[in-house]
Amino acid sequence: MSRPLAILSGVRGAEVLRVLRGDPTRRLGPDGALIAAARSHLEAAAAAWAEAVPEGVVVRVTKEAVVGVRRCELRHLDGLGRRLEPGQPAVPAVVRGRLVDAVFRQVATTARVGGDPLADAVAACAADGEPVEGDLAALSEAERQQVRAEVEAATATLVASWPTLPPGAGVRTQERLLVSLAGGRVVLSGRPDLTIGRPTRRRAGVLVCEAKSGSFRAAHLEDLRFYALLEALRWGVAPFRGVVWCLGDGRIEALDIDADLLWSETLRVADAVTRLTRLAAGEAPRPSANPLCPSCPLLPGCADGARQVALAGGGVLADSADDEDEDDEVAELVR
Repeated sequence: MSRPLAILSGVRGAEVLRVLRGDPTRRLGPDGALIAAARSHLEAAAAAWAEAVPEGVVVRVTKEAVVGVRRCELRHLDGLGRRLEPGQPAVPAVVRGRLVDAVFRQVATTARVGGDPLADAVAACAADGEPVEGDLAALSEAERQQVRAEVEAATATLVASWPTLPPGAGVRTQERLLVSLAGGRVVLSGRPDLTIGRPTRRRAGVLVCEAKSGSFRAAHLEDLRFYALLEALRWGVAPFRGVVWCLGDGRIEALDIDADLLWSETLRVADAVTRLTRLAAGEAPRPSANPLCPSCPLLPGCADGARQVALAGGGVLADSADDEDEDDEVAELVR
């Protein structure tokens, strides 16, 4: 269950620590039958088209791809093609997000930052093999100053609020979670900002934590569900909780992981696996009408989209947050 928790200025680390821990008495124990059923269902979804995928092609299923392909297969493929073209402009929100992620990892592991948070974050991104200096330099001077201000504000919030974790907390930053299906032809792939704890044989012992530089959106909870499923498939024990901390509006959302959540996420991801594998096999993408149709560049030739726009009264319903999701998807694919 999602539990919104407003985090105000001056919050102490002990309060955040209580949010991270949740209620230990409510943590799930291992459920081997559920995990086996989830894997079996995902294997069946992958197997439906895996043999038709060209040799050497691996279908990578990320959290962004799950959202994009289920929203509209046609827009998903076109958006990837456009954004992977060389010379695409840097997006300030995406640059800011990558820098804040780096700051969050540094604060979570060392509880401190240097005198220039932006420079530290740029160096951390480069050290992780994901340089952001070029994209930062490509922004206008006003955009760079805005990014700097937002990174410094996020840093101040994190340093003031992040708790000191106990020794042996098992902190892992951006650990790659990979789950192979169909003999490796399909791979579920995720990389949460922060994972704390270790699974045990008696009960769930892992917390997944994400930091977002902007304001809270419902899509952030989908990220947590995706990571929870990957952790469960990898270790055979689900995390006990997922937490997203949105620094733009100071909001924390805690998502307790239970059997119903894991199974519903299995169904969502399985649907995306089937779609992505079918597309990789060369099948034509299928358009799907959705609230983002008014801003879609493919609208002039899309009957489904035209009907959606007519139903919506011709209004543009998309927002910049959805564009950020697509940029994140490209960043994930090219890593």
